[in-house]
Amino acid sequence: MEPRCEVLVIGELLADLISKERVISLADARSFTMYQGGSPANFAVQLRKQGVLSTVVAAVGNDGIGKFLLEQVSKIGLNTGSIAVVEGFPTSLVIVGRSHDTPDF
Repeated sequence: MEPRCEVLVIGELLADLISKERVISLADARSFTMYQGGSPANFAVQLRKQGVLSTVVAAVGNDGIGKFLLEQVSKIGLNTGSIAVVEGFPTSLVIVGRSHDTPDF
């Protein structure tokens, strides 16, 4: 029997909203694209892309952003059985201004 999980990753699964245009300050950003993020979840995704059966233990809110994140990691083939969907709490997100230098968070 093949294992269901070779690596267990515990940590955040969140949305990164990154400005479409390059800006000096986040205050100048006008439009954003949403991506799956969170360092632990990104690690699990990269393991899966390398063929490693990985599972992430995390939580998202029962909202549109949480549903987006579950869809994104499912498409990659990441086991989502340990991602809790929590009522009454919003999914975490980070807003980032794309820049030529250090991004503005």
